[in-house]
Amino acid sequence: MSFIAEIHGKSPFNAFEDFLTADVFAAFKYIPPYVGLVRFLRMIEGVDTIIPKPDETTACKYHFWPWAAETYTEPDLLVEIKHIRDYLLNVFDLDSA
Repeated sequence: MSFIAEIHGKSPFNAFEDFLTADVFAAFKYIPPYVGLVRFLRMIEGVDTIIPKPDETTACKYHFWPWAAETYTEPDLLVEIKHIRDYLLNVFDLDSA
């Protein structure tokens, strides 16, 4: 699934974490969110009070390396979680933080 990183111009020679991001989160794309990503996120202490328990109607949309023009940044991943209300998960590159 590293092809997602390659499509976005990421190089395996200087951006190993980009390939890890692509592999891990692209795998979640193929698992229903209520047993995959959302369930995984709710295991983090405190997140279960923010994101409600998922069900079969929960959906996720993944945006790899979106450009945020207003902040001139490129987070590694933006995930839209559609459930009772919308949630955004923004995953930044820790090397640039």
